Amino acid sequence: MSCRGAARDRAAKPRPDAATALPLLREALAVAQKAKDASARADITRQVIYTWAAVDADGALREVKGLPSDQQQDALHAALDALAITDTKRAIELAGETGYHFEDTVCISATGAALARVSPKDAVRFVYRWGEEQAAIAERAVAGALVERDPDVAIALVQSQPDPERPWKQQNMLSSLAEVIARTDSRRAVALAESLPDQNWRDGALGDVISVVAEQDPAEALVLLPQIRDPNIAKWVEPEIAKGFARSDLPRALRMARSMKDLQRDQALAGISYELAATEPNEALRIMRDIGDPSFRDTAAYQLAKVVAERSPPDASEIARQIADGAGSYPPTLFLALGIMARADPDAALEIAVTTPGLGDDVRSAVAEVLGREQPERALSVAGQITNQVIRSEALSGIARARAQVDPAHGIRLASAITEELDRDAALAAIACDLADKHFGLAVATSRKIADDALRATTLCELALRAVGREMPRPDEVP
Repeated sequence: MSCRGAARDRAAKPRPDAATALPLLREALAVAQKAKDASARADITRQVIYTWAAVDADGALREVKGLPSDQQQDALHAALDALAITDTKRAIELAGETGYHFEDTVCISATGAALARVSPKDAVRFVYRWGEEQAAIAERAVAGALVERDPDVAIALVQSQPDPERPWKQQNMLSSLAEVIARTDSRRAVALAESLPDQNWRDGALGDVISVVAEQDPAEALVLLPQIRDPNIAKWVEPEIAKGFARSDLPRALRMARSMKDLQRDQALAGISYELAATEPNEALRIMRDIGDPSFRDTAAYQLAKVVAERSPPDASEIARQIADGAGSYPPTLFLALGIMARADPDAALEIAVTTPGLGDDVRSAVAEVLGREQPERALSVAGQITNQVIRSEALSGIARARAQVDPAHGIRLASAITEELDRDAALAAIACDLADKHFGLAVATSRKIADDALRATTLCELALRAVGREMPRPDEVP
């Protein structure tokens, strides 16, 4: 459960509402220090100090000094992780004084981008520290921030910083720069990709560049395609070009896709279906049915259902029914489609629950959550028909949260009555966050009903951030 997204407010000083936030953080820290398990105590403390540093950096650093000695180092690193996002220059200064290199940073993407804005060389070295998976995240973030400042300076900077022991690090970083530059200057991006010393790297970078170009100008991408020498890379870029044509020339996109074979054809059709989902869902559905490979078809079906759920066109329920009929062996697509149906036509969704073996409880859960907002008694009746205890408990949690949006007191009572502690706590935490903007005092009171120490402390931290109007990545999330 999270009330937050990516950091947007970058002010480092305490805001006027810090007076509201700080007591919540002190309460959360007290919860952390009372945890019986040492590992849990350290984890919760790190969460609190991280949040505290986002609200009041000086106060957080003072609190770190008052912690037991075995917790101080991890807590200091948590504070620096937050500062890397909110006050990067100060974070770098403090890290230099303490020997911390952000190797344990909780948010690679945000920290990499922040470093790139104030210390580009440090940002490149930051990318080079990571293993393959994490480096890919850091590369995208740092490349985006460096190119935003100055593409030529960004290229020169990375070219001047090789890693002799791991030369692929620099090649990856240059490839990422080329991919970002392709959004605004395809010629420069192609030139950079072609400057890479190894043919395999050149083809890979060109593939990424041309895929980006295809989003904006598929005709140009088609002209650039022969520059890729590796036929296997070119083979998987072609579907991206077909997908690009879907927005401006659907007949051409379909001709191109259907001239391909096997998985390449299915990849292209899946991309075209996705492009049409928001504006022409019925056409997207028709194309989806032409996909032969079950994996690509399931992916296309799921994406279509997701877009339909977000946009809610007039015929959403009928589209969802057809998606459900063809969902086959991919339950997430089926559940998402049935959730759409539940919102538009609960009775029709319940009919499927009765007639589809093995899906009844999941469908009833989706229907119950939809009904919870306006028809709580009926929602509870539907939830009562769920035989699986875990699913029933989750449904009750969803009902409580939905109901709290229109009647907070009733929603809180429903949540408090849930038997399973895990689901009860999850419902209370979600309701607390939902209420924070309009009923802050009630949100705080609700958070104090949470039995689990870690979740109660986390929720108090999130409410503290709400109090000062700041959003931060969770310290257990790596984008």
